[in-house]
Amino acid sequence: MRQTGPVIPILLAILLSHPAVAQTVEYDCPRGDDAAAEEDLDGAIRSYSNCLAFAADQEEKRQLFLARGDVYLLLGQFIDANLDYQVALTIDRQKADTYLRLSRLSAVQGKHRDAVDHANQAILLDPENVDAFRTRAMSRIAQGFAWQAFDDLNVVLESRPDDLQARVARAEILRVIGEPRKALEEVEAVLEIEPDNKEAQLLRDVLVELIERLSNQ
Repeated sequence: MRQTGPVIPILLAILLSHPAVAQTVEYDCPRGDDAAAEEDLDGAIRSYSNCLAFAADQEEKRQLFLARGDVYLLLGQFIDANLDYQVALTIDRQKADTYLRLSRLSAVQGKHRDAVDHANQAILLDPENVDAFRTRAMSRIAQGFAWQAFDDLNVVLESRPDDLQARVARAEILRVIGEPRKALEEVEAVLEIEPDNKEAQLLRDVLVELIERLSNQ
């Protein structure tokens, strides 16, 4: 059943803030990696491009295109990111990490139907790909499919119980589907671990006010 509700704006942001997907195969481009780690994104682009010019192995090239595409995504250069991801896809269409990148890119652009499709393909190729479930949850939230997103977040949290951002997102879904007390329990659990979590603090305030209002009806 399609669930709709006033999903607070922070919800998508906290799911998108998950760190970039880890590389699954090593490639030899330390300058690019170092520049990216130091947030010298233009330098990372140049280094990855230089490494691509000398890469001979196809899998190494695929990983370098993904790495450079990730930097383009961080820069907001979505066309360039998509081009690099598409080249990686032509090299090998059976790798889940490429579809995961395409899913995240589509989500950032607000193309949530495409994002779900790409995440589905990543999960088909790698059923234990937790990042794909996480990304699909984000887009399902944006589409208004709260229950499906809730199921995806449960998968994420079974594997990563310390993913506090996913727990806050699940709490917000509980609020949307009419379970504010359960949502508050979830948020309070997050705040016990991380008292300064701004998203959890904001949601707690919303929930306390909501529960008080419901109690007075």
